[in-house]
Amino acid sequence: MVEHSPVKRVVLGPNPSRGARYNSAPCYAMQGKNLPQPGTEWYLRKMKFYYIYILLNKSKNFIYIGFTEDLRMRVKTHNNGENKSTKPYLPLELIHYEAYRNIKDAKRRELYLKSNRGKTTLKTMLREFFQT
Repeated sequence: MVEHSPVKRVVLGPNPSRGARYNSAPCYAMQGKNLPQPGTEWYLRKMKFYYIYILLNKSKNFIYIGFTEDLRMRVKTHNNGENKSTKPYLPLELIHYEAYRNIKDAKRRELYLKSNRGKTTLKTMLREFFQT
């Protein structure tokens, strides 16, 4: 007697009761094959983020709030003295950042954090950091 291995049936539609098609072949895309892997160049290009960041110089009691698409490069340019607004306050330390997928959301958050109410929110969020 020959035993047959069971056939995997994968639902290709959202609801099998509504006329979804069935496939007897395994669905490799759902098993992680042929999907972009985190850390690969393609994945990083497709996963674009917009960052709001906060820099601090404790000795001069200076806080800078900014927006960028490349956080590492932006912090380096600040600390290399390439930015007029932060050059007198070197060195700067990155104390907080937020990542957004939508540029409008990021810009809205930056404007809020730069407002008086936003600065109060920021000091509340980072209360433990500022107490040390």
